[in-house]
Amino acid sequence: MEAWIVVIVTVVVAVVYHGFKDRLKRLEQRLSQRETDHAQVLAQVEQLRQELQKLRTAPPVTTPPRPAPPIATAAAATAATTATTAAPVVVPRPVVVPAEPKVAPAPVVPPAAPEPAAPVVPPAQVPVLAVSPAATPTPPVAAPVILPAPAPTGSKPEPRPEPVFTPPAPPRPTPRPVPVEPAGPTWWERTERVLLDNWTGILGAVVLVVGVGFLGIYTAVQVTPPVRFAMISGFAAALLGLNYYLRTKPFAARLHVWLQSSAAAIFLFACVGASSVPGLQWAAPPLSYALLLAGVVANLWLAWTSSRESVATLHGVLSLVALAVIPPDLLTLGTAAAVTAFCIAITYRQQWKYQLLLSILSFFVFHQYWHFSLALPLTGGARVTAMSLVVLVGVAAAVVQYRRVYADSRFDALLFAAHVLNWTTLGFNLYQYSTGSPWKTIPLALGAVLTFFVARRARQLGIQWLFQTDTIISLILALATAFSLQGWHATGPVVGLFMLLEALLIAFIMAREQEVLVFRVATVGALLAGLGLLVMITAQLTHYSPAELHRNALIVFLAASLGAGYFRLTSAQPLLSPAAPDSSTSQALHHGFGGLLGVLYLGVAALVVQALFGVKNPPVGLLMGGVAAAAGVVFGLARWLRGEPAWFRTLHLAAGQLLLTVAILGLHKLGLVWPATAAVLYLETLTLAWLLGRFTEVAAVRIYLGATLLAGLWLLLSAGPGQHLPAASLHRNAALLLGAGLVSAVFFRLLARQLWLSAQVSTAPERSLAQALGGLGGVLYLAGAGVLLRALFGPQQPPAVALISGAAVAAALVFGLSRWLRGGAEWFRILHLLIGQILVSVAVLGLHKVGLNWPLTTVLLYAEFLLLLGLLAWRREWWVYRVQLYASLLLAVLLPVVVYNAGHLSSEQRALLLTLAALATAATQATLARWAAPEYDVLPFSYNPAYRLRLLGTVAGLLLLAAGGLVYQHTWAGWAAVGVAVTLLALRRVVPVPGLWMGLLLAAAGYYLLQWYHVLVAKPHLAAGAALGYLLPLVLLATPGLALSWWAAQARHVRWSWLYLLALHVVVIGWATAPFPLAAVAVLVWCGAVALAAGAAQWLRRRFPDPAALTRQGNPDRYLLHVAYGLLLWALLWHFTAVMNGTAELWHLPARRLSAAALVLVLTGLAWRQPPTTAPVYRSWQLLHPYLPELTVLFLSFTLWDEVPLTWQALLWLVLAFALTLGGRHLPARLRRLQLYGVLFFWLSAFSTTSVALRYLAPGQLLSIRWLTTAGAVALQFAYAALALQSYAPAEPLSWPAGLSGLARLGQLSSRQLVAALLYPAFGALTVLLVQSFDRSVLTVLLMLEVVALFVSSLLLRRQDFRYASLAGVLICLVRLVFFDLSQRGTITRAVVFILMGLLLLGMNALYARFKDRLAPALATDESAEDVAPTMGPDEPQPASPATE
Repeated sequence: MEAWIVVIVTVVVAVVYHGFKDRLKRLEQRLSQRETDHAQVLAQVEQLRQELQKLRTAPPVTTPPRPAPPIATAAAATAATTATTAAPVVVPRPVVVPAEPKVAPAPVVPPAAPEPAAPVVPPAQVPVLAVSPAATPTPPVAAPVILPAPAPTGSKPEPRPEPVFTPPAPPRPTPRPVPVEPAGPTWWERTERVLLDNWTGILGAVVLVVGVGFLGIYTAVQVTPPVRFAMISGFAAALLGLNYYLRTKPFAARLHVWLQSSAAAIFLFACVGASSVPGLQWAAPPLSYALLLAGVVANLWLAWTSSRESVATLHGVLSLVALAVIPPDLLTLGTAAAVTAFCIAITYRQQWKYQLLLSILSFFVFHQYWHFSLALPLTGGARVTAMSLVVLVGVAAAVVQYRRVYADSRFDALLFAAHVLNWTTLGFNLYQYSTGSPWKTIPLALGAVLTFFVARRARQLGIQWLFQTDTIISLILALATAFSLQGWHATGPVVGLFMLLEALLIAFIMAREQEVLVFRVATVGALLAGLGLLVMITAQLTHYSPAELHRNALIVFLAASLGAGYFRLTSAQPLLSPAAPDSSTSQALHHGFGGLLGVLYLGVAALVVQALFGVKNPPVGLLMGGVAAAAGVVFGLARWLRGEPAWFRTLHLAAGQLLLTVAILGLHKLGLVWPATAAVLYLETLTLAWLLGRFTEVAAVRIYLGATLLAGLWLLLSAGPGQHLPAASLHRNAALLLGAGLVSAVFFRLLARQLWLSAQVSTAPERSLAQALGGLGGVLYLAGAGVLLRALFGPQQPPAVALISGAAVAAALVFGLSRWLRGGAEWFRILHLLIGQILVSVAVLGLHKVGLNWPLTTVLLYAEFLLLLGLLAWRREWWVYRVQLYASLLLAVLLPVVVYNAGHLSSEQRALLLTLAALATAATQATLARWAAPEYDVLPFSYNPAYRLRLLGTVAGLLLLAAGGLVYQHTWAGWAAVGVAVTLLALRRVVPVPGLWMGLLLAAAGYYLLQWYHVLVAKPHLAAGAALGYLLPLVLLATPGLALSWWAAQARHVRWSWLYLLALHVVVIGWATAPFPLAAVAVLVWCGAVALAAGAAQWLRRRFPDPAALTRQGNPDRYLLHVAYGLLLWALLWHFTAVMNGTAELWHLPARRLSAAALVLVLTGLAWRQPPTTAPVYRSWQLLHPYLPELTVLFLSFTLWDEVPLTWQALLWLVLAFALTLGGRHLPARLRRLQLYGVLFFWLSAFSTTSVALRYLAPGQLLSIRWLTTAGAVALQFAYAALALQSYAPAEPLSWPAGLSGLARLGQLSSRQLVAALLYPAFGALTVLLVQSFDRSVLTVLLMLEVVALFVSSLLLRRQDFRYASLAGVLICLVRLVFFDLSQRGTITRAVVFILMGLLLLGMNALYARFKDRLAPALATDESAEDVAPTMGPDEPQPASPATE
């Protein structure tokens, strides 16, 4: 077994290797040929270039090349005379024209005359020119002639030296190929070079570092710490000696300085190691301190003597690092402070900014390390001493900035950073010694004052940034002083007030001194202080006691009022004037503080509200008086602020209103209910808005109008219909709301009369707010009406008559106001008309409480709506008319709901009410049409006015339908409906009632549906006579509908709707009355109806051949076709859902087969009909009729699939394929595309064959029915393939419907594609049949036979893909032979199988050897491009093969 596997694998590898080797050899040959061609092209190019060069430089035929040597001799003589003449000789060379034969017409002038400069360029050619001279006296004569020759042109004659060498030379031999330049280094060579260049250094460095590391380890292990100290010190001494030796060397000017610093640093490291580093420590106190001090002193001495800032800084930092390793105590801190002060003192001599900055930073880091290393906190004198040392360093660093050497008016970022860092670190260091003592306020205050006045010194020196910085620092210290007042038990608001006042003081002083930056910083501080104050009172608002609330309210009010005074005084300073440079930021901050004051006033209001409503038993009168007084103060401030920015004065007016609102809210604590309080607030804001309007306070009026709107909304929320209140409260709230609405209307009118308001444009905010006020009045009216409704229908026994009278009186007042409002805002008057209608509606609805039932009340309300609609149309109130019309339509929609579900009336009474409402609607629509009312109830179904639907007229029909829905069960109701409908249809022809026809049509359609529901669903077993008598009236209704459906706008009848209804009703009559219990009978009847409708359409088309006459009649043939298609679709659905799965028989035949046959006949007849050739051609002919042939074939296929067993289906599909392929050519041209569907049935047959073989066939079932049918189907598949290959292509173009154009590709298949589409499925089905039918003992041989057949097909058809597929099949068969047959079969069987396989393989080999020439064109094609000529048929003549037998 393993040997066979090895043999097969070896053979396969050998075959693959052989193919790969041949392919590679061919590629090498191609590459070699291309290289040869390339070399030949290069040689030809070189030859052509040489020939062109000869043509350019060749002299005329009559002139010999001999005159050139004298010129060269002259040039040589000139060069020998003086050395400088070489340059002039070179210069003329680029001036001479190379194309001289074109310019010089005289042949006397030799073209080589201007050539003497050329030999100078190639030095190797100079001796040649010197050897070839011939002494002739003629060159001097030629020279003057040559001089004017270069003037006409300016080209460069590079090829001039060639004539000197070419005349004596023989003809140039054939040029050899240009040698190829050596290629550059490859990427591997470059990579190798990079590795060699870089890794030597890296490895050397690594080895050196490792050696040093081992030496250090050895040294640390072998010697004692003192010796190590001595070695390190000796190394430092060696560096110092080297520095001494190099100090005079010019090349070591920088090196000796760093050697000296390195020596000092290494010595300091040795001292530190001897004191505290493990492994190096050997000295104990006080010797260790002495060693450490010696190292520090050495470094400080170097820092003092150094002339370089970097060196001095380094030694100072190293000294502090050394001090950090000894135990922390005051001595260590003092030493570090002294070292730092010494380093800072160095900067006094010259401006060393980096040293100053790093000294401050390094001391801060050292102090932090020292402080956190203490075992216990410092107390008493030690703490004071430490603080003094820290202050010493801070003062030393701060004072340095005030020296003359630092006096510079320009801003220095490093000095600024050092100064800020010094103050920051000083503050942080001192904070670490804080114990919470309240006495820190005094030094903080002194520091703030001292810093403020010291900053003036910087101003005197001209250091502006230092002045600004220290002033800001003084502000920070002042804020810290205020913050420290907490130690004296000052509350947070008090501290915040002091911080705010301090910031305002600094800001005011800076504003007077015009210091922009400090002013901005102080203003920001004031903003932060004010925000902090607000945050404090907001966070603790609910936790304050009553006394704290009162005190904090006073504090915040003082802050706000004093801030207003500051704002008033500061705004007058030149710093904030618009003309000041860069004043925008300052003004923005200043205005931001002004806005913060408004928030502070808001905080005052919040505190007072909390004091009023968050505390039990508050002093209401005192608080209200205080708030009122505060409001008066704010109003006084607003008056005092006149002349300032208007928005700040407006802010105070708004703040005053806010405080006054709080005072009004306090009325509730005195016993006034919330709705009344809201009403008082509403009236107060309205009054103040009117007064401010008189004083032309435009911005304030905006705010007050907004406040009025908010108060009105509060009134709505507190007194609106959403509150659950007793009856008396409802009456009060309704009166408040209606009264507020009336007052709003009066004030709206008064505000509109103000000159300043009426002069505004319509889009101004004031007008919009006033209009919003008018809208609020309307909402108040609506809320009052809602409360009235609730008062009517909420309590058990309301005073209905009083409430109805009140609603009527209110409606009268509103209507009267609408008359008074004429000449003002039109929309406001319209609003009052609508509100009046609403109040009248409330009064009408209240009649139900008097005793009327809901249906009658609703009908009366609807009648009132229609009556008012007519009055509005008469008075030409079109805006209100539109709203009333839409409301009437809405009520008409709700009317059937109310009539159906309310009251205790009979169905007949309800139907009568709805009928009366419908008649009233029709009458109203006729009246409106007579008065030419605007068509606001139009539904524009199209831009054409003729297609617009009038809703009011349509509603009349819908109300009739609602009435019919109550009594449709009765037979008399049908006759009554016919009478009413015919009367209204006849009335429509006399009196124009827009929309009535559509309403009647909808009513008729709905009533049809009701009757169908009654006879088919509600009472399906109704007797035939009763059903006929019940359904007959509507047959009579369709007749006048067809006759009275004239459409005057389009001058034609509209009969399609009545025709559809009549057809459907007749179908239902037949279904309900015919004694046919079988569902298939219904399909047969509908098929007959389809044929009848189609025939009638065809007759009408012949009856009215003129398109105009047909259109005037309403195109009945078109809609009859629709009826036919609809019935056909319904018959198909009924067949699939109710008939196909049934077992009933009709006339001793299955009913489903009869219905299917009838449908097939009808579909065939409809598909066979030819579309009309004259206009009009309907869309049904264009969109539905073209698909009927495919629908017929599809339905027939489905029926056969359902009726025929699976065993015979493959043969059946092939029969259909043969029939379509052979018979399709005899069909009409529009149906001839069915011929192409034979391929689809062929594929379906192949699929069916494969499915049957996989599901039902097994070895040992040969000659069974299923095997025979399957095998016969497979055989017929090959027969069909042969037939299709001969007669598949259509002779003429086919017509395809729009959606099936993709199937047209079936007719566009080339012969190669068709062969693949037919033979691959056939061979696949044969393979499955063989696998499923035969035993494994012969399966491999049979599969090999199929492979041979496929191979033979590839030879016959010249198909390369078939050859590849056959080779793949051979490989599969070999694998099966080795892995299955060899291991599972007996000896004899294996022998037979192997013999047969061998014979078949030999046969394939012989066939390939004999007929391989047929595949030669295909092989050549595959090497260049794939399938160049796909349209060549298998039997078409092929090009002759170059190979012979």
